[in-house]
Amino acid sequence: MRVQVVTSLLLVAASACQAFHTTAAYPLGLRSTKALQTSSPAVGPALRQRGAGGAVGPRMVFGMETAEDVGEVWSPAGMDVKTFFDMSIGEWKSLRSSHNIAFSMLEEVTTDMVIEDVAIDSDEIKMLCKNQKVDIDKVILASKVSWDGYSDWDDKEINGTSTFALLQETPTTGKLLRSVGYAEEIPAASDWEMTERGEFLLKTNYDMVAAEESFTFKTPNFRLRVSSIKTQGGRGITTCSLSTEVRQTSKEDKKEDKKDD
Repeated sequence: MRVQVVTSLLLVAASACQAFHTTAAYPLGLRSTKALQTSSPAVGPALRQRGAGGAVGPRMVFGMETAEDVGEVWSPAGMDVKTFFDMSIGEWKSLRSSHNIAFSMLEEVTTDMVIEDVAIDSDEIKMLCKNQKVDIDKVILASKVSWDGYSDWDDKEINGTSTFALLQETPTTGKLLRSVGYAEEIPAASDWEMTERGEFLLKTNYDMVAAEESFTFKTPNFRLRVSSIKTQGGRGITTCSLSTEVRQTSKEDKKEDKKDD
């Protein structure tokens, strides 16, 4: 009798966990795939996901509205750097978990971000190129990110702005100029690479440390960022962090989704 009761409780718990993850993993407010097909650039091959008998499997892609929408799984593979920056424009909610290896401490940061286009001939970009002694004619695109967040480490607000200028040396590599860097709040020049899988990689040497960052769109509305900070000689890791960034859908976007449905 006791075994039967325990078994029943385990089944109930498993069912509840499954229901929780199904609800929590797909928050409301994201664009449907139908809207994304008309508003986002087509990048990478789409792989069809079907189960036995040709039936479409359960919802597996973050941000889809209904299980019926799952016909093709979006992939960032083949994305070029201009598409990456175009897709990054917008408002984002970032949740970052940062592991301080030296002090064995965990920091949680919640941030609202706004990424916007900036004209290459703007005063901001002219000043950025002048300060880093770079010919502005080599800049192919520019943008600006503003952030306003909160850290649980010392209960303080975090905010700021950084301007970017992208220089392209080959179709998949180049330099990224930043008015404010990631690991240190100083102007920075990074080496970037766009991989075949659609990852945007950054390597930056600062005065005291070196940083490696990886940005990947898992869906058009969900971006994953992984970073590590090393000692200048690259022999030790001081900090590693993981950030999930979710696009915030405006009321206008929601209205467009309803029209498409």
